[in-house]
Amino acid sequence: LAGGPTIKLTNTIAVDVRNGDEVFAMRWDLSTPITGFQTMGTGDTPDVEGGGRNYNLPTSATAITSFTNGWIGQEIRLFADGARTITNGAPIQLAGGVNFNMVASDTLTLMLREDGVWYEVCRSVN
Repeated sequence: LAGGPTIKLTNTIAVDVRNGDEVFAMRWDLSTPITGFQTMGTGDTPDVEGGGRNYNLPTSATAITSFTNGWIGQEIRLFADGARTITNGAPIQLAGGVNFNMVASDTLTLMLREDGVWYEVCRSVN
């Protein structure tokens, strides 16, 4: 998780495992998760480095084309405060392959995958 959060292992691996048994399972949590809502910037590539999951998306004439400082597996939820466009393209893949012109109260959830692309997980049009 290069550039990602600190991971703290909380359990140990069993020592007397029989042949063919599973020997490792890992559950991890952020050691200091960010809670509540953060306000995302108004530029075309807002920063998501802080590790927050919920972002208020302020109204801006600038469309979002990507995000900076995200890490693999990070999931972000965007809550529109007003009109804002999320641009479908190489760094952001939206369902249906078209831009999402958000209005107040719309939501969009994205996840950064290993290929460096943010993929749409779900959306709500209110």
